Amino acid sequence: WSQWGGRIGLATACFSGVVFIQFFAWKSVYGSWLLDTYTGEVFFFGRPQLWAVLFSPRHGLFYWSPLLTLGAVGFVGWLFSGAVAWWRRPEVCWLVSLVATIYINSAWWCWWFGASFGGRAFEGCLLFFMAGMACVLQWIHRSRWRHALLAVVAFLIAVNLAFAHAFRRNWIPAGEPVTYAQMWSGLREGFSGRE
Repeated sequence: WSQWGGRIGLATACFSGVVFIQFFAWKSVYGSWLLDTYTGEVFFFGRPQLWAVLFSPRHGLFYWSPLLTLGAVGFVGWLFSGAVAWWRRPEVCWLVSLVATIYINSAWWCWWFGASFGGRAFEGCLLFFMAGMACVLQWIHRSRWRHALLAVVAFLIAVNLAFAHAFRRNWIPAGEPVTYAQMWSGLREGFSGRE
């Protein structure tokens, strides 16, 4: 217990230090130790839009960034691989954070988070998807189909970059749902000079 007590004490001290810095910044800037930036906002925790926040043409995370789907699969695969049971691995904290972020984002009344490229509210989860993508690339490297699978990954990267370019150039609407057909049409018209 003494070993765990020391670790818990150190973790609590580090956490408290970071939280104090945030509270101090709020007090200095806004005059209050606590700041609720969601005052008046509504969350529907009993009816989260889980599917929509991930797969909707209205800024769904995986719909707008298909490569992140591979990263998510790789992350889950990484969590369940190895000799240590998944619930005893430190990465389970990452999984809890990822699931909590998805749930909270999907419960907000504005689950699409306004005019943005894809699921902008998931920027804090990119580390998880990057770790998962690293696992996917390791699996691909060991596969006898690695060249074909790397071509699929390269294609998904190119698609994501093309969609981002179309968004940046206003070839597709920023605040509305956009289907893949609309994205391709916007790209075609944009590159042909008929913006």
